[in-house]
Order: sequence, then structure tokens, then C-alpha cells
Amino acid sequence: MIYPDEAMLYAPVEWHDCSEGFEDIRYEKSTDGIAKITINRPQVRNAFRPLTVKEMIQA
Repeated sequence: MIYPDEAMLYAPVEWHDCSEGFEDIRYEKSTDGIAKITINRPQVRNAFRPLTVKEMIQA
């Protein structure tokens, strides 16, 4: 069995902002192929609305 290097396991993830054009969400991708979606509507405690769902589907 091959054990990965401990430094590689705990290395920080590098995120790239891809949320241009989105109003209700933040969309980020990592160099490892991971995607992260964050609801970004703090003024209404991140409540969903139809636009929020549409943007999540587009992302």
C-alpha cells in the first residue's frame, strides 16, 4: 500500500473565484477539481429565492 506524503494530505487548497455574473452565490473552483458554492445573501440570512436556485444549477 502506498501512503501519500503527509504534507500533501494537509496542503491548503488553492481556490479560484468563478462567481462573475452571479448575484446570490459565490462559486469557486480548486486546482484539484473541487467546486465550492457559497450562498451570499447575508442581508436576508442566506434565504433562497428562485434566482439562487437558478444560479446554483448554472454553476
